[in-house]
Amino acid sequence: MRKVEAVFSRHSWIEFVPPTFFGAVMGITGLAIAWRRAEEILGWPAIFGDLIFLIGAAVLVLMLPAYAAKCILFPAAVKSDIAHPIKSAFVGGLPLAICLQLPFISPYYPTAAQGIWLVTAISGLALYMYIFSRWFLLENKIESINAVWFIPGCGSFIISMTGAPLGFVEMGWFYFSIAVTLWAFLSGALMYRYIFCPRLPDSLVPTYFVNIVPPGLASMIYPLLSGGDLMDSFTGGEVAAFTRVTFFFALFWLILCLAMIRMFLRLKFDLGWWAYSFPLDTITTATLMYGAATKNAILLDMGGVLLIASTLVIGVILLRTLYEITRGQVFAPESA
Repeated sequence: MRKVEAVFSRHSWIEFVPPTFFGAVMGITGLAIAWRRAEEILGWPAIFGDLIFLIGAAVLVLMLPAYAAKCILFPAAVKSDIAHPIKSAFVGGLPLAICLQLPFISPYYPTAAQGIWLVTAISGLALYMYIFSRWFLLENKIESINAVWFIPGCGSFIISMTGAPLGFVEMGWFYFSIAVTLWAFLSGALMYRYIFCPRLPDSLVPTYFVNIVPPGLASMIYPLLSGGDLMDSFTGGEVAAFTRVTFFFALFWLILCLAMIRMFLRLKFDLGWWAYSFPLDTITTATLMYGAATKNAILLDMGGVLLIASTLVIGVILLRTLYEITRGQVFAPESA
């Protein structure tokens, strides 16, 4: 393997493919899902969701073989990613990025979608076991924890959400249980870190938004696993108390982040800005679905506003990322 690595320059761009791009795929595809819900609930055009999905799929198609090449040619760099307290969480985003493609694939290729889900769910669980074991067996400082840890810790929400519609309900409950329990434990550690430790460095400030994701996803997945969908209230179904509590807690986190907006506006751009994307997708979709389920016009209007805002924010982050790539600032050593 050393001979293979020697063929490439020490600064080959493949060596520096960042796992952060899997978070970017999650953010872009999550936005496409939000547009799909807006089509169903608000009657907005479907073409926007389809186009955004194609962008997210294109990023995944480009970055998946690139990171696979990094695994083969630069295994030491991949080991460094997995050992890193932040990058390891984004490595855990790979199976989630793949799972988020399934709602768009399953209507056309249901059997293929089931196969992809099974492979992704099993391999994702194996990857998470490795990451979790490092959390438990290695010494970690409380200052190293941040909301990015929710990606492997609570990423099982996404595996559950995409598996249940494909018929994997019991497995969906299995992954949902993992996610809910780890969310509870990690939330306690995070609150301690936020309150009693030095403030987050600027590169991690966007991760405050990630706290929106676990309760937001839980509010949508619980009714799905319970035999229906949050939208079932259209036919007289009741919105469960768990759904209400988790949705409004996610909404609280959004309001809290907006109350600190000046802190976010002063930040310089880096790839960590993708931490804004999937949380915005999650609260947008949850607001639209909860508003429809409760027939609350205010929440429906809020969902529409959030969808437009999320589209603009993610569009800006995507364009800025492309600009930084052209400047050679992305596929390069971090010290560059």
